[in-house]
Amino acid sequence: MLNRKHKRMALEMLLAGTLVLSMQSRACGPFSPNYLLGNRNYALFQMPNGSFIFEARHLVERDPKLPLSQKVDMDPVDWDEYGDYYDTHQGESYENFARKKRKLEIEVKLQTPLPIAERLYYLGARDFYHGVYDSPWFHQLLALPRPEQGKWRLKALYTMARDVFDSGEGSDYELQYDTMVYMSDESWKSIKLYQQVIDEVRNGEPDPEELSIASLGQLGFYSLNKADLPSAIKFYAQQAAQGSYSGKDSLRSISRYLTKQSNFSLLEKIISDPLVQKLIIAEIFVRHDWAYNQEGCADEDSNRGCAVQRDKLINLLLKHRVKGFAWSDRLAALAYRNGDYALTQSLLEDAPESGLREWLNAKMALRAGDIPLATRYYARAAKFFPEDETWGNPMTESDYYHGNEIIVPSCRIASEQAILALKRDDYLQAMALFYKGKDIYWADLADVAESVLTLPELQAFVDKNVPAPQQPLKPFDLAAFQKEGGYYVYPTRISSNVKLRALLARRLIRNGKYQQAVTYFDIPNYREAAQKLADLMAKAKQTNISSRERAQAQYEAARLLRYKGIELVAYEMYPDYAITSGQYSSPYRSFTEGDWISDKEYQRWDNALPSKENNFLHYRWQAAEMAGKAADLLHPKTQAWAAVLCNAASWVRYLDPETGGEIYRRYVRSGKAFDWAAHFGRNCPEPMFVKSTEQETKIYNKVERG
Repeated sequence: MLNRKHKRMALEMLLAGTLVLSMQSRACGPFSPNYLLGNRNYALFQMPNGSFIFEARHLVERDPKLPLSQKVDMDPVDWDEYGDYYDTHQGESYENFARKKRKLEIEVKLQTPLPIAERLYYLGARDFYHGVYDSPWFHQLLALPRPEQGKWRLKALYTMARDVFDSGEGSDYELQYDTMVYMSDESWKSIKLYQQVIDEVRNGEPDPEELSIASLGQLGFYSLNKADLPSAIKFYAQQAAQGSYSGKDSLRSISRYLTKQSNFSLLEKIISDPLVQKLIIAEIFVRHDWAYNQEGCADEDSNRGCAVQRDKLINLLLKHRVKGFAWSDRLAALAYRNGDYALTQSLLEDAPESGLREWLNAKMALRAGDIPLATRYYARAAKFFPEDETWGNPMTESDYYHGNEIIVPSCRIASEQAILALKRDDYLQAMALFYKGKDIYWADLADVAESVLTLPELQAFVDKNVPAPQQPLKPFDLAAFQKEGGYYVYPTRISSNVKLRALLARRLIRNGKYQQAVTYFDIPNYREAAQKLADLMAKAKQTNISSRERAQAQYEAARLLRYKGIELVAYEMYPDYAITSGQYSSPYRSFTEGDWISDKEYQRWDNALPSKENNFLHYRWQAAEMAGKAADLLHPKTQAWAAVLCNAASWVRYLDPETGGEIYRRYVRSGKAFDWAAHFGRNCPEPMFVKSTEQETKIYNKVERG
């Protein structure tokens, strides 16, 4: 019973470049990176939201005899086709168009030779789409010997049920409760057919079209119409447990309906049902998702005392829960978020053992100032959460990325443990813990790798834990990526392992270990550029070649540094922010919590910064300085000397007019006048290292002999 508006919203999120991940293959990402180190106090004391999609799928156990839904969206509307259709058929509803299309498909089928069971099914389907109910063709199909009915049997049973009672999957309506519309004897026959579909699938009938899951939704809708909410919730919960988005959305409609202030009396009548309690807890456990504002209020309730209503709901749940209630840990999480720590402690003492309980115990221990106890609780919590468990995206009720954190408990807990490891100056342990969530918390991993570990520590960690790709990678054009509007390169484009190895390589280059860095660049064009830089720097140090050749190598290395700095030498975080391809200078907050950062860690951060310049895109100043050293090897009256300085000034003058001015003044003091010098630092020619004139030839020869 998926509302059309919500279906469209979910599909738009998918089509707008979201990342869909397999539930079976997910470990820790990939999603846009978050940054816990920017506010360690908040990261440790905040209890992350759940997500409704996860809670809905775990209200009841999955039935192993029913299929696990493979459908991303239960919407029968092909929205791409609808866009084309709408442009030319604005006077007709899409539903009518879809029915016409289905009728045509059936007629085409019936024009071809078909096995008897398939023909009987399509004859019955033709009757169904023409409003001829109780079609004899389905009965004839079901009268065939069972082996001859094949897959058409289940389809016939389901369509026969739809003849009389159909929830109208995909229709544009709100929650239909207590209508008593479908209470006739004929409707009851349909209900029995839906149940028969479910039973036959449970007994081994193949169900590739997931008709048993759809039948659960039909039974849920029937229960809604006869005002049996607990039964409706049971059917929809089973549908959701089988992976159905439709079942999840139906549960969401019910949970929002029941938690409205106007329906509180109805909720009181059914709250003793444990499944109803679980659904209400799930609803208010995720109250910062897309349907709610920052105060946890639904849009239409935001001016109606929503906080008071939330507290009434929690009190109602507390009043009716039984001792040892399985979801006491979630109730404790709600109390914790409300700042009621006495109630939190009481609920935790009653809650059965779970990962969430131990996670909350860790946070309560931190609030009490007992870090060793918190550390032990974190270790216990980590054992409960498998790596492939995700709570989804709080903002979209889905597994899709949509601009904020995907909660993967195992990764989040490991990252909070990493903050405590930093607190006790156990930097390698912190690195290992952040590495578990490398795709979600890449910014934190990068900060520790770059600014907390020493270079030998990082290199040893990478050599031991971060393997090179087994298959050769394709080149990556960062400039083209930026022109397309890209800034953060997702792990689906470049894996976090490849990025971490490149981060090490850039640190090695910053420390003058050019050749050693080459092997850690796994992207081929990055490795080629690094090798070229290593070769140029080696050539610039040779003593058996002319100063002009050394100057040319030094300048070309400087130019490579300037234009390939993000790829070859930039800091992933401060000050260059290669994490955003150097397009944003401060996307993350700097840390301020002195209580969580030791003096030793502070010192390591200071030691990791550039020795001279802490500017955004710091390598531009290094390139300018390197070009200045190239000029030292040239005669100031040559075009090459002037052009080298002109280009050096152009690399920094817009960000640093003072340094650009110093380079210009050096040219004015010692250089020769050139026509292009009127645009010094703006429109610069490339240096001509060849002996371009007779006068320059004499100068070069004199310099090289001398």
